[in-house]
Amino acid sequence: MANPFNKRPVKDVEQFIADAGNPGMEEPVMQNRTTENAVPSTGMSADHPPYPWESAREDYFKIFNVKLSEKHILMLRWISENSPFNQSMQKFCQQHLTQAIEERVAEMTQE
Repeated sequence: MANPFNKRPVKDVEQFIADAGNPGMEEPVMQNRTTENAVPSTGMSADHPPYPWESAREDYFKIFNVKLSEKHILMLRWISENSPFNQSMQKFCQQHLTQAIEERVAEMTQE
């Protein structure tokens, strides 16, 4: 028995074009990212260009690798193992890096 997923359906170009413009087919609904889970506006004046983070979701995280020397990796591991709340290396870096990013952006965007 032939696998039905191995073959494309047979359609001529004219039928494909006609089906593409068919009003009976529903368009996918796009969700507006700026309404729910959006970062609040920075309070800047309307004459600045929109910053890419203004429509970012707070619940979505991406991986970012950082190259550190062996010395600093060992220091970071030591901090993690000897912190009072057993804070992981990742959480330590995330806490301090996000704070530094926000401070730097605040400096750069002040008018």
